[in-house]
Amino acid sequence: MNTDGSSGIDSSDDIDNSSSNGGSSSSSSESGAEDEEADDSEAEEEMTELHRACKLGLLQQVQELLDEGQSVNLATPGAQLTPLHIASKHGKVDVVHA
Repeated sequence: MNTDGSSGIDSSDDIDNSSSNGGSSSSSSESGAEDEEADDSEAEEEMTELHRACKLGLLQQVQELLDEGQSVNLATPGAQLTPLHIASKHGKVDVVHA
């Protein structure tokens, strides 16, 4: 506290400055989307055939691979994503229910 009894904090200090930062908050979210795409392309090399089929929503191929005994529990080495993670991440609802 200041000697005059006030806290010394001006209420204008509480103003959200996010609009005055030149939109950097939106650019950081855009760069996050780019990072996510980069993660997908890196993980592509580590994916099994089942991971790829799940990512693309190829239900018949997913079913055939499961019938052949491919593991639904095998996770990618880097991101530790199972085929179910991949399918749900890419919105492949039919594959998730398979």
